[in-house]
Amino acid sequence: MVYSLLSKDFFSPDVRGKVNGNAKFSENFQVDGMMFCRLLTSPLPHGRVVNIDTSATLAMEGVLGILTADEIPTPSGTVSDALGLLF
Repeated sequence: MVYSLLSKDFFSPDVRGKVNGNAKFSENFQVDGMMFCRLLTSPLPHGRVVNIDTSATLAMEGVLGILTADEIPTPSGTVSDALGLLF
């Protein structure tokens, strides 16, 4: 029955580990040589990014590279591919 848990106490099996801090989450694991990334989006909703100056970021210590949307190929079979346009 879909409603079998309504108005009943339910505790997830991992709740005790989450409360006392013993639970293991995927973001807690690190290995040697592991890299981290950060997603930077436009501060304006529906804003259009027309230019990205990455020179200052690349000069920072520890930065290994920057991946922009221009470097990601458009998947085949998309509308933009069918029209011969890249958005």
